[in-house]
Amino acid sequence: MQQILDGVTILKNCQNGNSCHESYPRFTCWLCKELAREDNVSLKQFIVVALAEKVSALNTAAFFQERAARADHDKALNILDSVKKLSPVPGDELPL
Repeated sequence: MQQILDGVTILKNCQNGNSCHESYPRFTCWLCKELAREDNVSLKQFIVVALAEKVSALNTAAFFQERAARADHDKALNILDSVKKLSPVPGDELPL
């Protein structure tokens, strides 16, 4: 949650899409400006997208952790054991 609050602070301080909040490390601000310039977007847009990507990654990780916690490993192995044993399609063989 603190990361989101920090992102909001940054957004409030991105004047004209090209300045960074003074309390953030200069190198981080400079790097964000450079990456935004290379991406042909404003600093504000770059930060919004970066924040959205971070939130998405955290949500994805939480989803898989929650899903893994309720997995039935024995059931999964039984399903895999029930699959017909076929030779791989040509080109799909494992390297030796």
